[in-house]
Amino acid sequence: ATSVQERKLNSIQFDDGSISFVQGGDMNLSTITVKSKSGEIIRKVQFYITRYNEKTSLTKLDSIVVTSGRTPLERQVYSFQYKMPYNVQSEASYAMDHWGYYNGTLPSITNKANYINYRKPNSNYTDSEILKKITYPTGGKKEFIYEPNKYSKVVRRDRTTGNISIVSVPESTGGGLRIKEIIERSDTNTLDQRKIYSYSEGILNGEIQYYWPDYKGRLTNGNTYTSEKFFSSTMLPVSDNPAGGSVSYTKVTESIPGSGRIEYTFTNHDTHSDQNAVSIDPQKSAYSPFTSRAMERGKLIKEEVFKEQEAQPIRRITYTYYMPNQENFLRAVQVRNYTLFDGTSPNVIEGSAYKIYTDPVLLKTRKEEVITENTSIPFKTEVTYAYNDLYLVSQEDKKESNPLSTSLTSSKITYSYAHNTNRVLKDKNILTLVSSIKKYNNDDIILETG
Repeated sequence: ATSVQERKLNSIQFDDGSISFVQGGDMNLSTITVKSKSGEIIRKVQFYITRYNEKTSLTKLDSIVVTSGRTPLERQVYSFQYKMPYNVQSEASYAMDHWGYYNGTLPSITNKANYINYRKPNSNYTDSEILKKITYPTGGKKEFIYEPNKYSKVVRRDRTTGNISIVSVPESTGGGLRIKEIIERSDTNTLDQRKIYSYSEGILNGEIQYYWPDYKGRLTNGNTYTSEKFFSSTMLPVSDNPAGGSVSYTKVTESIPGSGRIEYTFTNHDTHSDQNAVSIDPQKSAYSPFTSRAMERGKLIKEEVFKEQEAQPIRRITYTYYMPNQENFLRAVQVRNYTLFDGTSPNVIEGSAYKIYTDPVLLKTRKEEVITENTSIPFKTEVTYAYNDLYLVSQEDKKESNPLSTSLTSSKITYSYAHNTNRVLKDKNILTLVSSIKKYNNDDIILETG
């Protein structure tokens, strides 16, 4: 297909009433109306959307107003404020950093080696258009304070071998923002809660490169050649991350002054690095294919709760994951031929073979330890999950232990797709139907449903 025709939902009809959706002149969602079977308005939600400024067609949500048809005086307003909306540029602006965030500098290609400096992030502009405050109908407010992403490690690819590794670099600013504080107030002067976030060393997903003055390639006759390559868009990423950012963090700490902190640990490049491809290219770049392990990164593997200024956690949860079969992958090959040196036919070849893993990453175990003030022996809960061939949970084994006893329960889950409609919904990943659940305690059935 050469184009995609967008179709927007107009209404939902059901036995007891209907829900209608109305778009405004700019085709943004304007109103949602819920009506009873008799046509009476039960609830109306209105979205007030405007442009950031006259330079751009990009829009922002200013407020949401919720009213009740049955009680017209019931009117709830949620309002949203943004930082520096006047700095938002046209979508066609070239004044952007390596990752596409506005930096206030138009690049020049007069000096290719210096081009990279035009694309550096500028923290004076990075937070343009970012949400900074939500005001609730009660008068309460939630404020967001941000800071630039920082990294001191980089995913690097060896130009000769193509091997991928992590190297330390001086701390630098990455693309976009990370949350620094969230402040909640019940009114203008009352501070209810303040959350402060800190981060481990950030890992940049790939080295930034636009200019390659001595790239070595391969000719179809087996010889090599040297050329100058320049790209106005960065070669990033050498790898990607399902967390959605150019910088990823292994540990994030959420602190609440006076209450304690929670430390979250995630899988990252340092534990799940991408794999090199098999290639005929004399030199490798970020453009060269590789076997991605992105879906194994960004998984929560540990959560620890600490009291204020305490070194030992009072609660710890650990998670393990697995891919059912790492031999389930697609074999992929990328080959490119093109013509150089005034040739009349393709005389340059590039080629790499790599894997695309197809199995999902599934939760295998969840272990929780809780230490109370009355005992140093923790209460432990361990849950192990098994899956069927559709990657749905088929069995859940739970072991609970405390200073006095230990118990083991097991839940076996089966699914039914006997009806044709159920099979269609299952095939579209819309619905899973549980036909029975059996719970066991030391091999004795304690609960059976279905």
